[in-house]
Amino acid sequence: MLVCVTRYPTPITNNLNNNIIVLRDQIEAQNTQIDTLKKELESYRSTSTKTENALETAEATQGSYENLLKVQKQFEGGITSHADMTELLLEVNPKNLGDQAKAIYDDIADELFPTMCERYYDDALAQIEAGLYEQAKEKLEKVIKMDEDYKKAAKKLEAVNKKLSETTQ
Repeated sequence: MLVCVTRYPTPITNNLNNNIIVLRDQIEAQNTQIDTLKKELESYRSTSTKTENALETAEATQGSYENLLKVQKQFEGGITSHADMTELLLEVNPKNLGDQAKAIYDDIADELFPTMCERYYDDALAQIEAGLYEQAKEKLEKVIKMDEDYKKAAKKLEAVNKKLSETTQ
């Protein structure tokens, strides 16, 4: 004998269905809220990164100005060695300077860099002869930073880098 049971909506099933629909809608609303909060958090992170970059740039610019002022004072005083002033001037990023500061930088660099390029290049050659390739590399990099067109230094730096790569293998 077959018994057929037909279910008709009852107040209890209707109430359960309504509760399920309400809960589903709440979950969808919370998911939307979560997505919105994720986007907001990402924008804060992006803004934070931009702020950190701006802060780093500001600190670098401040450092460049401070170093330039020190070098200018030393240059005018005539007591500090050219090597010390050059080392400090190499820490200045001329791209971060305004027009007047850039003019001061250029004047001092034009006075110091040609002589110091030769001196650093000669020091690098002596260091190469002594097998002090890391120190020679540092000197040659400084020469190229002072004068990008210093061909001899660029060639020597290439040879030093090759020698260093051979010694690390």
